[in-house]
Amino acid sequence: MISFPEDWLEELSTSDTLEVAIMFARREAQLAGSLSSAMLDLLDRRDFAGLVDFDLEYDPNVCVSDYIHARQCLGFFQKLEPLGEVLGLNREAIAWEKFLKSELDCSMTNEVFKAERQGKLCFLPEYGSALLAARNKIARILGPVPLFGDLKPLLGPGASTTVKRKKSVPAEKLVGTLACSTATVPWLPLIFGQHPHLLYANSVKTEDGDEDVWTTEVREDLGKLSFVPKDAKSYRSIVDEPSLTSYYQLGIGNYIARRLAGAGISIRDQVTNQNLARLGSVRDSVATLDLSSASDTI
Repeated sequence: MISFPEDWLEELSTSDTLEVAIMFARREAQLAGSLSSAMLDLLDRRDFAGLVDFDLEYDPNVCVSDYIHARQCLGFFQKLEPLGEVLGLNREAIAWEKFLKSELDCSMTNEVFKAERQGKLCFLPEYGSALLAARNKIARILGPVPLFGDLKPLLGPGASTTVKRKKSVPAEKLVGTLACSTATVPWLPLIFGQHPHLLYANSVKTEDGDEDVWTTEVREDLGKLSFVPKDAKSYRSIVDEPSLTSYYQLGIGNYIARRLAGAGISIRDQVTNQNLARLGSVRDSVATLDLSSASDTI
């Protein structure tokens, strides 16, 4: 029996939430056609570990609607973040391993492209032509490298290496302890040339003989890797960057977004995605491709 709270804003307990999930999931499983029996068995046995680890193998002979209902059935549990604690999963360790694998994949990919540039490796003609077309398209859209002064840096809402998220406002990030990554150090003269007020706001007077000397300290920081809840199986990795570094990283991101918009691709407007999602749900003519670790392997 599910114990519903009297206050509609109060959350259900994890056990009651699971009972509600089972109720909805059973309905979806019953509509999953040839895929229903295995999931109904797991639901009847309250085998949450089996539901979380259930891997759908796609078969062209199985109706698309069966997969839609099967995915929804499994989603009630695979997306239920508190279920990870119930199952006793070390989700941070799982996320750490996934992060390391993504970093290794990126490193190996970079080595391949480096070897190709140095003439130590040659792609097959079909791959080489595809890469050349991609490079030309990227170069055409992005255009020449912008002047440093043409970038429009900004501060995001997240934490930095020196400021926690609850204090994450520009006044806290740009006044006090300034920080940047090692790769940003050579760019500090240009950064302070564009924003001299940062020097004045963070300068400290020291005495050098009979003269007053004003200095501004910038701390050289590494990004801080941490993990936050994602779903029942794993945490999500996030990295807090030094304030001056992220300031211009977002500026470069803004420049790329503006160039993409000029080519008819807006990453800040979801109307096109919404229309295509609706079209896909009505006609089954388009689908969303969900890649594993997509943002970690750019």
